[in-house]
Amino acid sequence: MCSDTTHATLVWLIWELCKNPDVYHKLRKTIDETSPSKSFLEAEDVANIPYLEGAIYEALRLHPAVPSGVSRETPPSGITLPDGQYIPGETVVWMPIHTLQRDERYFPSPLKFMPERWTDEAPEYIQDRRAFMSFSAGVYNCVGQKLAVMEMTTVVANLVRSFEIELRGDLGEALIKKSRDSFTLTVGALDVRLTPRYKH
Repeated sequence: MCSDTTHATLVWLIWELCKNPDVYHKLRKTIDETSPSKSFLEAEDVANIPYLEGAIYEALRLHPAVPSGVSRETPPSGITLPDGQYIPGETVVWMPIHTLQRDERYFPSPLKFMPERWTDEAPEYIQDRRAFMSFSAGVYNCVGQKLAVMEMTTVVANLVRSFEIELRGDLGEALIKKSRDSFTLTVGALDVRLTPRYKH
């Protein structure tokens, strides 16, 4: 399942970068300044680039790979929420991730693709980090989270560094209209053109 969710996140991230050229160019400048003497960036080269990681988390926030939500069953004794509301035992509680992560109470300017909200540049754009549940939470937290983020940072860094990326074909219309929630997200097609930035 990790490969499915990583694939979906990468597709949406590329779409967001193409739709937000200011973010794309800022990310590319950041990547270009990372180990400039190396032709290929390894995982350790990109392990501590907050803006790159922020772009990935922002794609996950806006386009969670498990969009329908997560469910939990309350313990037999039930639970009492911080506001005093009691939920009886063995009740299934469903949390819609796609909706939760676009709620302005938790993420001001919720529809804006803003990697800065995950860095120290604009932390005020996250009001409650607990609302970010793309990797689930608590004991159900995705065991492959660190591997997935490491894989995505490496792939994105090398793509952005090596190629000019632009939307082609339907400009992402199929991605928007044909992506489907089927436990994990099945994404529609995204046509892009990759133009090498450097001649070897």
